[in-house]
Amino acid sequence: MCGIAGVCAAGRSREDLERRVRRMTARLVHRGPDEDGYFIADGVALGSRRLKVIDLVGGRMPIGNERGTVQVVYNGEVYNHAVLRDELRRRGHDFASRSDTEVLVHLYEEYGPAMVQRLRGMFAFALWDTESRTLLLARDRLGIKPLYYRERNGELWFGSELKAVVEGCPEDPEIDPIALAEYLALGYIRAPRTIYRGFRKLPPGTLLEFHGGEATLVPYWRVPAHGGPWIDTPEEAVDLIDAGLRDAVRERLISDVPLGSFLSGGVDSSLVVALAAQETSGPLKTFTVGFPGDREMHYARRISEMYGTDHHELILGPDSCRIADDLLEFFDEPFGDASSVPTFYVSQLARQDVTVVLSGDGGDELFGGYEQYLYDARWAWLDRVPRVLRRVACGLPSNLLPAGFYGVNRLRAMAATREGRYALYRTEELDPRRGGVGRVELLGGMPDREAYFAEDLSAGASLPVDARLLYVDTRTYLPDDILTKVDRMSMAHSLEARVPLLDHRLVELAARIPMEWKVARDTGKVILKEVARRYLPPEVVDRPKRGFSLPIAEWLRGPLSARLEDLLDPAAPAMRYLHGPTVHRVVREHLRRRRNHEGILWRLMMLDAWLRRVERGPTMVSAPVAAEEAIG
Repeated sequence: MCGIAGVCAAGRSREDLERRVRRMTARLVHRGPDEDGYFIADGVALGSRRLKVIDLVGGRMPIGNERGTVQVVYNGEVYNHAVLRDELRRRGHDFASRSDTEVLVHLYEEYGPAMVQRLRGMFAFALWDTESRTLLLARDRLGIKPLYYRERNGELWFGSELKAVVEGCPEDPEIDPIALAEYLALGYIRAPRTIYRGFRKLPPGTLLEFHGGEATLVPYWRVPAHGGPWIDTPEEAVDLIDAGLRDAVRERLISDVPLGSFLSGGVDSSLVVALAAQETSGPLKTFTVGFPGDREMHYARRISEMYGTDHHELILGPDSCRIADDLLEFFDEPFGDASSVPTFYVSQLARQDVTVVLSGDGGDELFGGYEQYLYDARWAWLDRVPRVLRRVACGLPSNLLPAGFYGVNRLRAMAATREGRYALYRTEELDPRRGGVGRVELLGGMPDREAYFAEDLSAGASLPVDARLLYVDTRTYLPDDILTKVDRMSMAHSLEARVPLLDHRLVELAARIPMEWKVARDTGKVILKEVARRYLPPEVVDRPKRGFSLPIAEWLRGPLSARLEDLLDPAAPAMRYLHGPTVHRVVREHLRRRRNHEGILWRLMMLDAWLRRVERGPTMVSAPVAAEEAIG
């Protein structure tokens, strides 16, 4: 696991390129504290910060082929590297290491850019072909590993994190108001956009070929948008998922450094721990964080006892949230998922004992675990009522009622299509005329909330509506929120997080399972829970779902209420983009317990904190707070 950065600019001197790439990689030390490495040539500079996980002695980057005509820097793990190495040796390639990084250069010699189709794992890499003078950037299929870039005037900068790209570019970045609006609506900024104009995220499953001063994006994999060929029976599906997940877990246990697993007590992480514990010779180390009175920790302890893991816990109090502002230094742009706080602390806890952890992320998107899928199933009957009648009976009254009126959101949902209800669930209203928090003139307009997902809904048009919602979440919320959070918070502590449920073969398998086997009227992840019953006690499998989160709503009414007062200050940076009367109303409703506005309030607080950091200027990344300081 590493941080990578580089520049491709034909008109710049080697000295200038080396100076820039060294500054860029210096911003990524937390991703790779063990060693650095550089390749500098005419028109190109590649840099790496390495976290040693596989082949601790021989895997230093950049790594080249025998003739030095191909050079690569790489972030991630290719789990089938041993199989690929044997295949390439039979084809006459010589290897100087056991590193999975070296496999990439020889694979490129054999297959060119099509090499990515043969990789199983999580990765972001940059490969320079000196003979064709082509830079190839690639990101894994699901977007587990990040990659950012900036193309301008025939030059290209790239890096594992946005801060590295900004550091190398000779221009000051400008905030993109459209991205800022997207953040307020979604809580994150979707690829390819970033908070800065012209700076981009490489989308998951995409190659970027840069040649002759021009960049070409080439998608090589997409989340399956078709249903089929369908698996014949639920029993067959359970067997296939069981076998596929066991293989994925087994592959992700390969490591030359200590390894453990996150254990929240939910079905996904518990299932991963159960399978991993059966594949390891000694006690598997597991890690959990919670807060006083948190029932989740009971379930985590139950699984730990069942599988004899070496279990570690940390209790968080309200003071844990005081590091949230500092965490923005790792995201480099506003990020509104409050579960980043416990993810930061569980990563810090794990890093005290291991360098690699398994994580249970991905099960909700693949198998229907979110509340919104149950919500959709319960209200699907509404579509049998003609839309025009619903618009008259529900839509018109919702437009006439004052913002904040109890029941207005329910009326809007009843007037909407199923896709529209999904958008209402997934986004926050920005238009102040409808109770939103945004200032129209400063946010680049107010798109209809459904427009945020229009392209993805269209791409999944061949799927039934309910399956389409999972498809959209896998393309949007999963890479740009969930996986971004896990990557940044784990790498903040130089910890590698692996996600077995997002093995792309398992993702393709899940796409062949009918939706009715995933979501019933009152429960989600039906088919995955049937797999879990083979390994977990009923009390874990059948309990209600609860996300990896802290009691932010109550803490905002108590220990963190002063943060809301700071937000209401007219001089607060965020207020430049917000509709003051609406923000005051939302804060007042939350404090008086009329509504739970924790989601939008947290987003506003993080936006304000990020803007304050930008005004102060860049800082070097370091872990902000020791875990023991967060104990409540």
